[in-house]
Amino acid sequence: EYGGSCRGTAPQTRPRRRAPAGAAVLREDVTEAIRAAVFEELAAVGYARMSIEGIARRAGVGKTAVYRRWRSKLHLVLDVVSEIAVMGLPVPDTGSLEDDLRMLYEVTSRALRHPVASQIIPDLQAEAARNPEIAEALQNALQKGQEGVASNIITAAERRGELRAGFNDELALDLI
Repeated sequence: EYGGSCRGTAPQTRPRRRAPAGAAVLREDVTEAIRAAVFEELAAVGYARMSIEGIARRAGVGKTAVYRRWRSKLHLVLDVVSEIAVMGLPVPDTGSLEDDLRMLYEVTSRALRHPVASQIIPDLQAEAARNPEIAEALQNALQKGQEGVASNIITAAERRGELRAGFNDELALDLI
C-alpha cells in the first residue's frame, strides 16, 4: 500500500511491526534447564533446603529467569511435578488388556525405582504431610496422569471387545 498524495510525492510503505517493547519472551531452552535443575536440586538437598538461588545456579541462569516463570519455590515444584506426573507414563498398546496392564505396572515400577525418583518422592510425600497445598497439588497431578493412562487402556480394551460396552469405567479405574 502507498501513502501520501497523488501530487508526485514518493510512495511510502507501512512500517514493519516490531515485537512489543518490554515484553519478556521466555526461551524454552531456559525453561527446560530450570525444570531439569529442579529435579537435581530436589534430589541433592530436598524440598525444605532447596532454594531459587540453588536452582538458578544449577540451571546456569539468574534468579530473575526463574521468577519470570514461577512466583515461588512452591509453584515451581508443583508445576514441574504436575507436568511430569501427567505426561510421565506412556499408554501401552500391546493389543491385549492383560499385556497393557502388565506393561503399565512394569514401567511404573521402573520409574519409581529410578535413583532420582527414589530420592524425590519420599521427600515430597513428607512435605505433603506438612503442607496441604503440596498434598492437594500432588494428588491432583498424579490422579490426572493415572486416570488418563488407565482410561486409554480401558477404551482400547472396549474397542477390541475385551470389555463389554458399558463396563463400569470408574470401577476399572479404581482397580487399575
